[in-house]
Amino acid sequence: MKKLATTATVILLIIFLIMGCDKYHINRYIGDWDFIVEKGFLYQEKGFIGIDTIYYSGKIMSGYHERVIIIKYTEDDEIGAYVDDDGGLHNSTQCYSGKYPFGDFSEKNKKVHFGILWDEGQDTQRATQVIGTKKKGR
Repeated sequence: MKKLATTATVILLIIFLIMGCDKYHINRYIGDWDFIVEKGFLYQEKGFIGIDTIYYSGKIMSGYHERVIIIKYTEDDEIGAYVDDDGGLHNSTQCYSGKYPFGDFSEKNKKVHFGILWDEGQDTQRATQVIGTKKKGR
């Protein structure tokens, strides 16, 4: 009887330890966000020209893979990104669009900062910088 109680205690302890671990969950990023978006053209010879700033209430949604999210940061723009264990954003092969996001989540996943860079043509690239804050209560 004593052996059974000890075995049960060890099993329960292992279960509690496993449940208490902070595991990766994509849901910590999902929800409604406020974004500040700066879009500009980068010309190889002239640098940035024509930066526009957009304020948008958007969403972060789960993607087609466990670690992929879809970020809708303006009415017309969204991007898929792979999220690593540390909250870093990277290009996702599931959401390949020729646009390459790079950045990360911070402040306990309540803020996100990322950039996107892609070729627009010969000697021209488009660059977008996005800063997001998760809305409260979501």
